Amino acid sequence: MRHVLFLSAAAAAAAAFLVVSASPSLAAKSRVWVGRDLDNSKIVWTCTNVSGDDWKLKKNGETVGEYEGVTSTDDFVELQLKGSKEFDRVRLYKDKLAMNKEGSKTQWIQIAKGKWSD
Repeated sequence: MRHVLFLSAAAAAAAAFLVVSASPSLAAKSRVWVGRDLDNSKIVWTCTNVSGDDWKLKKNGETVGEYEGVTSTDDFVELQLKGSKEFDRVRLYKDKLAMNKEGSKTQWIQIAKGKWSD
């Protein structure tokens, strides 16, 4: 027996909003990611949620960029570089930091291994 559900466009949009709003996100639980560079363990990367969707990425304490949260799932938080019209993103996973390959929206390069510190 098959069940078919028909939704109007407005009802579908509302349902999608509720699913996205109700799902717990990694960003909601975590505020600081800390890790070490893959190529040089003396380099420390930190990414801090400074307020709301605003994030600051630092390399050895020096600010590399200010980012805005664009996607958050149970697996990662995705950030877009503020002021950039390019696809310039960082993903913070539970155990790694990755940046999109220049010019690519689908290829990610792991930069560091680390973890959420809080």
